[in-house]
Amino acid sequence: MRTCPKPDGENYPYSDDTFKLITKLAPTIKKYSRKYNIPPIAVAGAIADEYNTRGKYLRAFVDWGQDVFISLLSDRAIRLDHKVGVNSKWLNATKHDLGIGNIKLETAMKIYNYYKIIFGKQINSWDDLVDYILTDEGTVHIASLVIRKAKFTM
Repeated sequence: MRTCPKPDGENYPYSDDTFKLITKLAPTIKKYSRKYNIPPIAVAGAIADEYNTRGKYLRAFVDWGQDVFISLLSDRAIRLDHKVGVNSKWLNATKHDLGIGNIKLETAMKIYNYYKIIFGKQINSWDDLVDYILTDEGTVHIASLVIRKAKFTM
């Protein structure tokens, strides 16, 4: 019986944790891919690429800390950051990447506003959006719409 050699780092870009995550998300990925008529592999790949950058230890801790910090900010503070519009993560909460898909808060709000009619979930504040991005479904949903927008923009 012939077996395949164990993949090396160059040919095997995703960690076991990334494969486990995508397996867990598969039903949700399929749901939104069907809903928005986009390839599920595109959604899975986009999330896997971002999740895989977390790695372990320090980077994972920094990503987790960023999620916690932004989730603790008030809607008023985030709205002020957005209004002032500084182009720095240090001075603007909307520039932070959140959740397992590292979705920039600013991008998520643009996607929500663009697809508000078909979004299917009411987002009333920046806080609501942060909370939604931090869920698995929210990440898959928004990532799917980003891909849909790219598909129909090209």
